[in-house]
Amino acid sequence: MLCGGHAATMDVHLASLRSRRSRRSCGSGPGSNTAVMRKPSPPLHRDEGLTLIELLIVILIVGVLAAIAIPSFLDQQGKAFDTTAKETARAASLAAETFATEHGSSYAGISAEAVREYDHSLQIAEGNHNAYVKSAEELESGKGYAVTAVAPTSKDTFTITRNASGEIKRTCTGSASNGGCRTGTW
Repeated sequence: MLCGGHAATMDVHLASLRSRRSRRSCGSGPGSNTAVMRKPSPPLHRDEGLTLIELLIVILIVGVLAAIAIPSFLDQQGKAFDTTAKETARAASLAAETFATEHGSSYAGISAEAVREYDHSLQIAEGNHNAYVKSAEELESGKGYAVTAVAPTSKDTFTITRNASGEIKRTCTGSASNGGCRTGTW
């Protein structure tokens, strides 16, 4: 607004600034005809980082999250090794079924070596940090079988047993603190 009541066109931005900022009255001398707008004062301080308290809170939160997550991650390796042993036991069980199919539905004479003949990917001795078939044996006069696989680092054992009536049972032995054998069955 000009001094003396003359109207002027102002853009929207300037109008919004005018409503927010304080203004001085028109100049006092002769020939003064413009309003003087005061510039806003700069902030007293700038927030350019974290305070010590904020930094300590961030470190505390990260520490709590790490305390929760790290034990879970450490347990995963044991579970992975146990999973390989479970898969080895399943493959040995399938090989035992194939053995029985070729031997007149009898498991008589089954062994770890015989199971290996039907699935060459099975390892039957400890080594190379792999799960292996510890044993394969006949049960109930050749009408059932039991195959046992061992996990490489935890030495947990996983057994699949088939009885004469065809019932399959999965059992395991090992440490309950880590890995996949917590309840004795799987």
